Amino acid sequence: MEKPVLTINGKSYEMQEPKARMWRTWTKFHEEKGQLPPEDFIDKHAELLAGVFDGVTADDILDNLDLADIMPLYFKCYTCLTSLLTAKLSEIEKNAGTEEEKTG
Repeated sequence: MEKPVLTINGKSYEMQEPKARMWRTWTKFHEEKGQLPPEDFIDKHAELLAGVFDGVTADDILDNLDLADIMPLYFKCYTCLTSLLTAKLSEIEKNAGTEEEKTG
């Protein structure tokens, strides 16, 4: 899957290669976000987004991104994270099939 890109003031930032801890942070937030007070909803999403783009702060996102673009970017990043979680499984399955063919 193509990694999401964020553009602020003409500069593009590609989503960094996620580490395992990022998955925990995002899934926990995704499950609990319905309990956020409405006034914190966008701020918390901006904080999460800032964590996946090197050199970008939550304030950068809040001050430069249109309100209508925050949730689509969040879901692009979340979808990317979930797809990366299983991205290499097909390689393992393919290699396992090859090993079985060799020994079978």
